[in-house]
Amino acid sequence: MPQRILILWAFSTLMVILAVLIIRKRQQKSVNLELAQLISLALSTLGIVSSSQLLYKAFTFKDFQAILGADIITLVIGAVAVIWVSAKEVIKIVLE
Repeated sequence: MPQRILILWAFSTLMVILAVLIIRKRQQKSVNLELAQLISLALSTLGIVSSSQLLYKAFTFKDFQAILGADIITLVIGAVAVIWVSAKEVIKIVLE
């Protein structure tokens, strides 16, 4: 994983965790997160960042498009699915 993506993921993970804590505090819920929730937030953020990068490459790199051909549709659907599931997991943790 390139260093800039790793930095983006770390920063995004911290921002998501802070956002979850702020939203929970405003909803007057417990701001304590369990280890499983922190890991889930980190993995969900990684899924969103990685899939976003994959979508960017799928739409901008002509060589990538040439290699995949029609299979690029499957790649795009998979990346969107990962983003969807990851976002749902973050929302689930916010609402708990």
